[in-house]
Amino acid sequence: MALTADQYIQQHWLRKKVWRNLESPKHLRRFAICVEVMEGETFADVGCALGHSTAKMAALLGGESAWTGIDFSAAAINGGRPLFKALSFIHAPDPTALATCGPFDSVVCSEVLEHVENDREIVDALYAIARKVVVLTTPCIRVNDPGHLRVYTEEELQTLCAGKNATIENLHPFWRVVLRHD
Repeated sequence: MALTADQYIQQHWLRKKVWRNLESPKHLRRFAICVEVMEGETFADVGCALGHSTAKMAALLGGESAWTGIDFSAAAINGGRPLFKALSFIHAPDPTALATCGPFDSVVCSEVLEHVENDREIVDALYAIARKVVVLTTPCIRVNDPGHLRVYTEEELQTLCAGKNATIENLHPFWRVVLRHD
């Protein structure tokens, strides 16, 4: 059974101060490969937690003002607002609420899909709020994280993104999926 977003933030992210891990070379590389394919002037980071990853990606693209962090956890959003005042934050209590958050030129959802039971619903909602590009990352190897429900294969990602213009790349230790609007 999946943890709720608030449970994951409280029991794992905050208690273990997971954001400190985002300084590791593998995570810095992940942020760089996310932003290298993003297009436009407005950006969203869905599953932003407290906004540490959002701020790092914003810095890579040269500014925080065009970035919005969106999370399914109210605790995460409330914790992120005082930390990153230049970012905008939105609490989306569930994937259906994403429709009211956008649109954005590019949307990133990094290291989230493996945590949620309703992955197709989230991918469809992300695609609906992006004008140009959606970037997804998810581990391609088993990771010791209490919230992970699955490790995707390439075939599973193809099925998940069926009907969308998708490019799927194994950039070990994670997959990068880029969905483009035509």
